[in-house]
Amino acid sequence: MNEWVLLAVYVISLGGIGILIYVLFQNFFNDQEKRYQRSIQIKNYEVITPLRIQAYERMILFLERNSIDQLVMRYHQPGLTVRQLQQYMVKGMNAEFEHNLTQQLYLSSTVWKAIKTYKDETIALINNLAEKTGPEKPALDLAGKLLELNLGQKKSMHEIVVDALKEELRQLYF
Repeated sequence: MNEWVLLAVYVISLGGIGILIYVLFQNFFNDQEKRYQRSIQIKNYEVITPLRIQAYERMILFLERNSIDQLVMRYHQPGLTVRQLQQYMVKGMNAEFEHNLTQQLYLSSTVWKAIKTYKDETIALINNLAEKTGPEKPALDLAGKLLELNLGQKKSMHEIVVDALKEELRQLYF
C-alpha cells in the first residue's frame, strides 16, 4: 500500500513539475514574443517617422507652390489669354497634386481632406473668375483679379491649411 501512495505522490509531483515547467516556458515565450513585437515597432517607427515628416514637407511645398500668388507668378506670360492662363494654372495644380497623392498614406485624413479641399476650391475660384473675366481677354485681367482677391483676405486658405499641417506635425513629434 505504501508503494501505491509513493507512486501517487511521485506522479502528482511529476505532474506539478510538468505544469510548472509548462508555465515557465509559456511565460518565457510570451515575453520573447512581446520583445520581438516591440523591436519591430521600434524599427517601423524609425522607418516611418522620416517618411511621415517628408510627407508633411512635401505637402507644405505643394501648398506654397500652389498659392494664388505663386500660380499667377509661375504661369502668367505676356500675350496669354484668360483661357490659356486658366488652363495652365489648373493643369499645373492638378499635376502636382497627382504627383503627391501617395503622401496621404502618412497624413491624417483630416489634413488630407483640407489639402484636397484647398486644391478643389482654388481650381473652382480660378475657373469662376476666368469665366466672369472672359476667355479671350488678356491673362493680366485674370491675374489681377486673383491677386486682388487674395490680398483682400486676412488669412488666405493656403495659409490656414499650412498652419493645420504644421500644428499636426508639432502634436505628433514635437
